[in-house]
Amino acid sequence: MLIVFFVFNAPVNGAVSGWTSATLPGDWSGYRLRWEIGHAISALLAIVALCATIRAVFLATISTQSKLAGP
Repeated sequence: MLIVFFVFNAPVNGAVSGWTSATLPGDWSGYRLRWEIGHAISALLAIVALCATIRAVFLATISTQSKLAGP
């Protein structure tokens, strides 16, 4: 997620910080699209990380329970 932020969002944030209504570039929609794509990819990666964490906890719990149950 950090890589996505620095590749997609940070450059757009830096560019936008200097904009005013008088200096709005003609291709501002390209900047917006890049910013939105960066956030969408970050959200997807966060969901994948959450699912992986839940799976790991679930598998660890099952493993622990099977060891406690014995043969």
